[in-house]
Amino acid sequence: FDVAIGARAKLKIGDASSAAAYVDSVRELASVGVTWTMIELPHPSRQGFIENVQWFGEEVIARLRT
Repeated sequence: FDVAIGARAKLKIGDASSAAAYVDSVRELASVGVTWTMIELPHPSRQGFIENVQWFGEEVIARLRT
């Protein structure tokens, strides 16, 4: 079975400390058995969405892989 839930920490795009808190929140969820999390990134425009996805990958996903 998979358990999915959104992380409780608020993520502010462009804010490294917010990314760190979000990563901690996701790791805490994983420690209690959550296997999937979801997030909706801001999408003010197509280009803005692409930039936000890139930032998310660099600041959040990369940290979760370590």
